[in-house]
Amino acid sequence: MLTKLDYHTILSGTIFCMHRHILILSTATLYFTIAAYTLYLFDAGLIATSVVLFGIPAFLFAHYSAAPFPVLISVATFAAGVAILLEGIAHIYGLWYVPGVEIFRLFDLIPLEMVFAVILKILFLSLLYEFLFDDGEYSVTNARTRFTSFGMFALATLLLFAAHYFIFKSFIFPNAYYWVTVLFVLASLSMVFLHKTLSLRLLNKLTLFAVLAAVPLFIGEVLAVLNGHKLYESIYQPVSLPFIEGIVLPFGEFLLIFSLPFFVAAVYELYIDDRM
Repeated sequence: MLTKLDYHTILSGTIFCMHRHILILSTATLYFTIAAYTLYLFDAGLIATSVVLFGIPAFLFAHYSAAPFPVLISVATFAAGVAILLEGIAHIYGLWYVPGVEIFRLFDLIPLEMVFAVILKILFLSLLYEFLFDDGEYSVTNARTRFTSFGMFALATLLLFAAHYFIFKSFIFPNAYYWVTVLFVLASLSMVFLHKTLSLRLLNKLTLFAVLAAVPLFIGEVLAVLNGHKLYESIYQPVSLPFIEGIVLPFGEFLLIFSLPFFVAAVYELYIDDRM
């Protein structure tokens, strides 16, 4: 039976966590607001924007949570596979185009700048999830075990697009946005339902994180359009939504900014961290 001291300790801990989360979210809101305005004002490039929006926060989260190197490298390897898969699909099926240095493209298709940007984005999402929604403890053993699997995943995506480069040259599929979203959501739900730690608490946590993480991702997408990092061909977008003057985002992009963090958090929780 819990004593009054136990109740007081639990209540104090809960209040402390609430204040900590409010402070972190307030600081993050201020940071992203100032960063977004500054990046837009100076018309920053893709690399600079990715470093400021996602790289610096990821570094701070990793530093203050003492994230072990095996965890970081496992997340980065997983992120490389997702980046190749996502950018490959985007550039094959005409979802968007990233202007960049032509010689720095995998198979003359996938821009290395965007691969780097996606890796930073997924590192940020994983560390943000651990920092705000998890216990702050890392599972180094799981990270080392999964590193090989994620390495094979990244290699498989590279071979997949190598096959496309040598076998198929051009094929436009406007609905690919929705298939990518469905792929992320179904893969996430499959992992959750097949894993031994399935619970309503886990689903709620992943969903809440996806909603919260969609905000900085949305800021990044708006900047990408304003500063010309990503170009959308309207003829390949079944549905586009005007946001503000000069910004039109495909409806699929809105779905993607929610489904990607849900997918990343599910993989991180179940296969890298493996803690509730």
